[in-house]
Amino acid sequence: MKITVATFVFGDVPYLRYTEAINRSYCGRYGYEFRIMHPPNRIRRCPVWYKVSGVTSLLPESDFILFVDADAFFVDHTKTVSSLIDEHMNGVALMFGTDRQNKDFAWSDSDANTGVFLIRNCRQAFEVLNEWWNVPLLYDNKWLWTWPPEQGAFNAHVRLGRHADQIRVIEYKHINGNDGSFIRHLSGCSDEERLVLLRAESRQGNRPA
Repeated sequence: MKITVATFVFGDVPYLRYTEAINRSYCGRYGYEFRIMHPPNRIRRCPVWYKVSGVTSLLPESDFILFVDADAFFVDHTKTVSSLIDEHMNGVALMFGTDRQNKDFAWSDSDANTGVFLIRNCRQAFEVLNEWWNVPLLYDNKWLWTWPPEQGAFNAHVRLGRHADQIRVIEYKHINGNDGSFIRHLSGCSDEERLVLLRAESRQGNRPA
C-alpha cells in the first residue's frame, strides 16, 4: 500500500522549515512519500483552492493521500497512517476532522476542517474532488475568494450532498486541532504563535525536526 503525505504552500510561510522537517522525518520512518505542492503561476481563484486540484493530480500515484496544511505536523511518531485508515476509513473515500481549534474552542463540531484530510484512490474520491473543485461553477461563485474558500465550499455544498455517504467527519483530536493526539493543526494561530510552538516541538527529542 503506497501512502503519500502531501502539503500545500503559497506565499511566505515562515514556519514551513519546522513542519516540513517534522513531517519528512515521520514519513521517512514509515516509508511514506512526502510531497509539497504549489499553486500555478496564474490563478483564477484563491490560492488555497489549488490544494484540491493538487491532490487530484497526485492521487493516481498512491493508494491513499494524507493531506496536511503547512501548519500541521505529526505529534505522535509511534502511530501509523495505516492504523488511521484501519480505524476510520472503512467504507468511505474521504475522512476529515471536525472544525475545532482545541478542546476549549470550536468553530463547528459538525463541519469538516479541510486543513487535514485522508483520501483513498477510488472512483468515488475523484467524484468528490471534482464536485468540490467545481462548487463555484455549480453552486455559488462567492467561494472563489470568500474566506475560507475551499473549506466553506466543501461544508456548504459537498459534505452533505450527493456524495455524503463517501465522506466521514470524525472527532477533531485524531488529526486536527492544536492539541491533537496524532496530527496537530495550528489553525487560528498567528505566524508568531506557530513559530513559538514549532520551535518548542522541534526541540523535543521524540519529535525530530
